[in-house]
Amino acid sequence: MRKAKSIFISHFQTEFSKYGEVLLHALEATKYSEDGFGFNGVSIDGESISGVLINRTSTYIYEYEPSANEFVKKIIYLFHEIPFSIDYGNDMLYVFGTSAYLSQFKLVLKKIISFEHFLRPIELTPYKLYGILKKKKLNFLVEEIAIEKFNHKGVVGKFSGNVFQHNTVHDLVSKYQNDITKILFQIEISEEDSFGLLVSSNSSIKIISEAENFEYYFTFFKKLIL
Repeated sequence: MRKAKSIFISHFQTEFSKYGEVLLHALEATKYSEDGFGFNGVSIDGESISGVLINRTSTYIYEYEPSANEFVKKIIYLFHEIPFSIDYGNDMLYVFGTSAYLSQFKLVLKKIISFEHFLRPIELTPYKLYGILKKKKLNFLVEEIAIEKFNHKGVVGKFSGNVFQHNTVHDLVSKYQNDITKILFQIEISEEDSFGLLVSSNSSIKIISEAENFEYYFTFFKKLIL
């Protein structure tokens, strides 16, 4: 069964030749504690550090107390499991899950390292990825497209739909470029091997594949955007 897994990407800039070991040690040494965060399963493979951040956040609910005949505000703790990968060979950070997970990871990172580093979002729009696929001459289809400011024969508004003709895709992408908010690509690696790649204008990426093959397609994707 095919599943979608979301990835949020940032450029991670620092002197990894100088601070790489410091970063690895900080991640390994930060176990979950009453501070509300910690790392599990930190490992290094080639030029990548991966692991899982366990992070606690809080929210509030109002619970009715019959004895007092009133609502009482109570704190509730939520625990998040946030997988990540730092590709220090290419200055990239990958966080799996939601944009909130990326924000949480960045906040924790600031707490555990003191050396200078910069994290900024990668600019990977649907239009830009379409250009990358064309430039690298990969076989792909566009299955769905969404456009923010669609205008066809006086009909103006948002458009979202399936695409059945490749020439239509080229015309739409050429015309609307950065007004495109989403494209679902089907990328062919071989005649019998393909995966889905959903790219949104907020640089959200979803890889759609069999769960057991995700790492293979993720590695392919990383090479694709470098």
